[in-house]
Amino acid sequence: MTRQHRGKTMPRLRPFAGAAFAVTTTTILSTSSSNVVLATSASSWSSPPTIAVPYPASKVNRGNTLNVILGQIKEREKKHHILRRKIEKEIPEQWFPQVFDHFGGKKHVAEQKNGADGKASEEKKKTWPQRFFENDEHFKAGGPVFLMIGGEGEISADYVGDRFLAAYLGKQFGGAVLALEHRFYGQSQPHGGDLSDLSLLSSQQALADLAGFVTAKKKGKYSKSKFLCLGGSYPGNLAAWFRQKYPDVVDGCFSFSAPIFAKKDFYEYGQMVFKALGSVVGGNTEVSAKLLSGYESILTDLNAGTPAARKSVLQNLNACPFTVLSQADEANVESMLTGVSAGVVQYNNTLPSGRKIEDVAKIVGEAATPEDAAWAIFSKFAEGEAAALTGLKPRGKHVDKGNQQHDDNNKGNKNQSTAIAVTPIEVDCIDYSQREEYSSLVPDAAAAARSWVYQTCNEFGYFQTSRVSLEKKSLYTPGVSDPSLWDGICENVFGISNVEARVANTRTYYDIDESEVSKTIFINGELDPWSTLSRGPSPISHIVPHGSHCVGLYGNPEDPLVMPAAKELQRELIKVAGKWLAEQADGTSLAAGDELYS
Repeated sequence: MTRQHRGKTMPRLRPFAGAAFAVTTTTILSTSSSNVVLATSASSWSSPPTIAVPYPASKVNRGNTLNVILGQIKEREKKHHILRRKIEKEIPEQWFPQVFDHFGGKKHVAEQKNGADGKASEEKKKTWPQRFFENDEHFKAGGPVFLMIGGEGEISADYVGDRFLAAYLGKQFGGAVLALEHRFYGQSQPHGGDLSDLSLLSSQQALADLAGFVTAKKKGKYSKSKFLCLGGSYPGNLAAWFRQKYPDVVDGCFSFSAPIFAKKDFYEYGQMVFKALGSVVGGNTEVSAKLLSGYESILTDLNAGTPAARKSVLQNLNACPFTVLSQADEANVESMLTGVSAGVVQYNNTLPSGRKIEDVAKIVGEAATPEDAAWAIFSKFAEGEAAALTGLKPRGKHVDKGNQQHDDNNKGNKNQSTAIAVTPIEVDCIDYSQREEYSSLVPDAAAAARSWVYQTCNEFGYFQTSRVSLEKKSLYTPGVSDPSLWDGICENVFGISNVEARVANTRTYYDIDESEVSKTIFINGELDPWSTLSRGPSPISHIVPHGSHCVGLYGNPEDPLVMPAAKELQRELIKVAGKWLAEQADGTSLAAGDELYS
């Protein structure tokens, strides 16, 4: 699902994409040549009194924490631009006339009246352009089609290129590769980019989009083709659910790192981060314990320390003046600080050398004190990611001198995150306040940010909280762990007040006994925090040792950058795909010597 770094007092969402969002306490009301007027609140949820604070305009050259960590909802949306431009010269974007509302105002297909509903018929006449990419370089008549499912971010032509397993499958089986962008993400905007009304954004509408798209494609050159789908993270959910809900449309699916069990209070995420950093990959449990101790010490100085101690923390954070004033702002800082290492754990397999779990362990082990360890990790991974993901370059103590850029689900070259030089935008400080980030979710905000947070409120939850026990510790500190904070975001931004009930409805709608699952394979990484919401080991579920998020989806068995355990898995998936494709309509396999394609 996406990879988001933790959300501050916003849901700690780390899709997969994982992003960080929060609600700000300081916002710019007006500007002039000499001053900027700021409105400051004492509470993050109620309407506060406005205090005009003169602040020299020349000093308000800042980045905010949404921009800094948008990486983890946004890493799916960011691109390796050089490769993308090269690929798109050869594989242009195309557009499919998609239905606006598949259910005519009803929640899902079960509530329709067999097409007799007048509104349903009316809505099904309206269409909007949905983007897709097609690579038919290796397609042979009658060959299969491998469908890459888009999710909580923009797709590009590289979705049908060599960086994903789908392209390798296409070569092996004489097949084509298609990729369909998710509604309300990237360039696929039903309302032309207007995000004020997201009522037609749901996983159910997305599945119906997939069904309509595949059905239409089967009427052309793919009329004799079998369709197999692939998706990772939230698209992994869609892959499993597509086969579950539309078994007559898609012939089989591979679901990578799919958190298919929606959950509002997702405390298991932080517990898995603690476990992963203390695993054989990270070293030992002392790594996690030392880092957690450092976080706790820093946050004590921030929240309850002396004025001098608090000032020191804010200086190390490179915080803008007047941006850490309320308890909500402090929670925002806490979430960013403690969430840094979580992003490393989630994407360990696809991060470049020097930014992996083993590197966290080395830094923590060499630090003189737990507090030094926490600051060292923040300095290397948080502000380094800030420059990498956004082009923001804080002036002063913490500067990513390399100015390296990488992304998650849109890695530049196959399975390896590729670093490229970017020109940073210099900022004097980072704005950790929450009202500004709250405003980032209004309708004119970045599509991926608003759209994905809406989906978490409306369907999935996934709010990363902190819960510890004698058996399971968490690397997340408890400052922003009250799920009611997430309720505030959902209600204030989207008018959604019954998150728990909506999440429960999602689980019920997609609930299916494992014995009823056919031609669906689940793949998870052993150390992926999202794996705790996916299917455990079983005949239809594979766990990749030391694997992280979306392991197996990238690259292929011939790629030297793919870890050995993932290569072994990919070889098995290729065999499974061959079996599914060789199966005839009656469920029997083709006889030896029979041609697979006509």
